[in-house]
Amino acid sequence: MISLSLPFPAKLPVPHVKPSNQPSRQNLPPSSMSVNHCNSRFHSLKDRLARHLHAGHVTARELGLASVNCVGNSLISMYARCGNMENARKAFNILFDENLISYNTIVNAYVNSLNSEEAFKFFNEIEDTGTQVDAFTFASLLSGASSIGTIGKGEQIHACILKSGFKSNLHISNALISMYA
Repeated sequence: MISLSLPFPAKLPVPHVKPSNQPSRQNLPPSSMSVNHCNSRFHSLKDRLARHLHAGHVTARELGLASVNCVGNSLISMYARCGNMENARKAFNILFDENLISYNTIVNAYVNSLNSEEAFKFFNEIEDTGTQVDAFTFASLLSGASSIGTIGKGEQIHACILKSGFKSNLHISNALISMYA
């Protein structure tokens, strides 16, 4: 067996090579994927980074990326986690095409910020648009009804669940148990 030992710390030369046939990436605008990644990567660093991420939102809006659903949903989620529901709502409002993921993101954001009334308003809006809701929507709304202690709203959501055929979904069953407990 051959053994190679390097002095610690190993000092290996690192060549700096810039191929002349590839363009520099320094002046390229960020893509929707990079903006989305940045927002999701730093969501847990609430207070110090919120201002910097907000600046990223302004940049995303200026580049026309804030209306792209994946970026918009990421912005909604980021602002909600930072406790800034006003900007979360603004991020939702500038979306070009709201879809179920967008609605679920804003509904869950309002539920988590203990503003279930707004979450239920969005549920009514979802129904008005004819968008089919899913188990996540119902579980979020049941959690919202439970958090504000409105069993009547929860019972209405439960009736919608029964009509929609989601009664055997595990997440919904757990949310129903929590609400009725």
